[in-house]
Amino acid sequence: MKKYQEYKIKSLKKLKELIYTLDLDEGIRILADENKTNYFFIFITKLDDVFTINLTSKKIDENGFTIPGNKNLWFTRTDPTNVLNIINSKMKFPIEAWSY
Repeated sequence: MKKYQEYKIKSLKKLKELIYTLDLDEGIRILADENKTNYFFIFITKLDDVFTINLTSKKIDENGFTIPGNKNLWFTRTDPTNVLNIINSKMKFPIEAWSY
């Protein structure tokens, strides 16, 4: 099985660009600010013209890696500006994000 490739997102400008141009087979993973929210990860995907934003908790797997947990909060939006508003209020700064 082939693993997907991740790319580090190094700026808010690049994050904004990726959200506006997100394809169906792409996604974005962002670390949330746990002081602002009770979640650790933010995932963004897009199907047709609808963005899905998933905030999820974290858990530690058997190898000691931090992975998504089972507590989730979901949003759907059609406007990329609304997506940016949601994630800006919940993400960690400086930005820690990856596209895949």
